[in-house]
Order: sequence, then structure tokens, then C-alpha cells
Amino acid sequence: MLKTLINPYFLTGTGAMVLFGVGVYEHARRQTESTGFHKKDPDPTLRKIEKDVLIPKYMRDRMRDVECKVETDAFNDCCVAQNKAGHSLMAFRACKKESDIMMECMNSKFLDEDYYKLCKALYLHDKALFEKCKVKRRSRQKIKEMVRENEPIEDILEEDQVLYYKAVKEQFAKNGDLDAYDEILLQQKTSTT
Repeated sequence: MLKTLINPYFLTGTGAMVLFGVGVYEHARRQTESTGFHKKDPDPTLRKIEKDVLIPKYMRDRMRDVECKVETDAFNDCCVAQNKAGHSLMAFRACKKESDIMMECMNSKFLDEDYYKLCKALYLHDKALFEKCKVKRRSRQKIKEMVRENEPIEDILEEDQVLYYKAVKEQFAKNGDLDAYDEILLQQKTSTT
């Protein structure tokens, strides 16, 4: 065991790994200090992970589905065409123009402070709804689609989701608005605090 620890190759390799780890750590620290949303957003109620991971995820999802939808669809269509032509491994090269256009659109929005504030508001809205009904955003969207299509609740297994389905269906029957129950939940939350 002692011979292994004294071995110069072992010591060199260990030292190199330590230096590499320190370099990566320092680079990441400098990068987050200059570009991290947690440095730009002084809101003390949000955790660092919410500012740097969860809200940017909302930003990317919204950009892909709303603001940069045309560019994203063009890139996806190009990749699908390359896959059908049998060039799936080279799709990144063949679709570089579409990729650059899509990334330019997304990067311009991603660095926009007003866009961050909009997505932060959407995140806080979703967080408040989740705290009240214990149903995740994608599940709520699926449940609303089920109510709109008048599908039965056979696929829903969790009790919270069943309760949410029944409440959304009841409100939808009353006034035809799928988001009415969400607003009722948020009003109850704000009135009790």
C-alpha cells in the first residue's frame, strides 16, 4: 500500500486530478458570478436553484413553444428530413443554418431581463398552484385537456389528480373556463395569508 502511495505516477495523476477539479470549480464560480440569475435577481424569497435552474427552464420551454416556435419547428423539420434521408449522424452539420437561427432567437430572449421577469411570474404562479393542489404543471395541463375532450378519469391514479380533475370539470361545466378553478385556488391562498 505504501509503495502505491509513493509511486510517482500515482502522485502525478492524483495531483493532476486535484488541479483539474480546482480549475473546473473556479471556472464555474466565475461563470455564475458574471452570468448567474441568482446574482441579478435580488429576490430573497427564491432559492438559488429556482433562480438558476427552474425559472430558466420555464424560459427555455416558453421560448421553444411560443417566442421561437417558428425557428424551433424549422430546425426540427430539418432534423426529421435528415433522419428520413438516412443522415441522422450528420444532421447537426446539415441543419447548422437552422440551428444558428434558432439559437440566436433563444439567446436574445434568454438574456432579456424583462423576459426573465415574465417567466419568473409564471413560475411563481405555477409554484403557488402546486402548493395548493399538489398536482404538477404538466399533469394539470393534461387534466385540462381531458376535461375539454370529456375523457374519463381512468388513467389518473393519484388522489390529488382525481380531486383536481373533478374540480376543474365542475368549474368548466359552470362557466366554460378551464382555468377558473386555478384562479379560485389562488384567491383562496391569498385570502388566507
